[in-house]
Amino acid sequence: MKKKIIRSLAFMGLAALFAGCQTTPASPSSLSLSPHAISEDTQSLLHLMPQGDSTFFFDLHLNETVDGLEVQSWTLTADHQWQEEAGGGTSGMLEHDDKILMIQVLTDQSRFAWSCDGVSSPNVPIGEDGAYFTSDWGARGTDRLDKTVDVQLNQPVPLLLILEKDGVHDGQLSMEVNDLMQSLEHPERIDADRALLITVMFR
Repeated sequence: MKKKIIRSLAFMGLAALFAGCQTTPASPSSLSLSPHAISEDTQSLLHLMPQGDSTFFFDLHLNETVDGLEVQSWTLTADHQWQEEAGGGTSGMLEHDDKILMIQVLTDQSRFAWSCDGVSSPNVPIGEDGAYFTSDWGARGTDRLDKTVDVQLNQPVPLLLILEKDGVHDGQLSMEVNDLMQSLEHPERIDADRALLITVMFR
C-alpha cells in the first residue's frame, strides 16, 4: 500500500511540474502529433523515479475543431486481435492551444498512467488485474511515436507499443521489428506473444 501511495505521489508531482513548466512549440494549422523533447528539469526528475525510463511525452497540436481527447489501451489476444482495455479521456477543452501528453508505464508493466492539461488518469490496469504480461523470461521490446503524424478527428493514433515474446527451450529467441503505425490495423503482423498498444484520439 505504501509503495502505491509513493508511486501515485511521484506521478502527481511529475504531472504538476510537466503541466506548469512545459510548453509546446508553435504548431501547424492542421491536427498532428509529435514526440516531445523534455526539459532538463523534467529529465532530472525522471532520473529519480524507478519508472523514469518508461515515461513518454508527446506534443498534441490542436485547433478549434478539438473538444477533447481519449487515451485508450489495447492488449493482444491469443489469436492476434486487439482487445480494448481500460482507458479514459477528457472533454470540453476551453482553450485550443497545444498540449503535452505524458504516458507512464510501471516498471513491472502491470499498470500505466497518463496526464494532459491538468487531467490525470493514474494506475490504469493492463489486462485483468494488471496481470497481462506474465513471461518470466524471454524478450521485451518497446516502440513509440518518433515522428510527426497528421491526425483525423475520432481516429485512434498509436503512440506506444510494448511487446513480450516467450523464450524457447533451446534458448534461441528473436523478435522482428514491428511497425508502430501499422500495429493498430494489422495486429496479425505483430511478432510477439503479448503486446500492449496505447493510442490517443482527438474528439
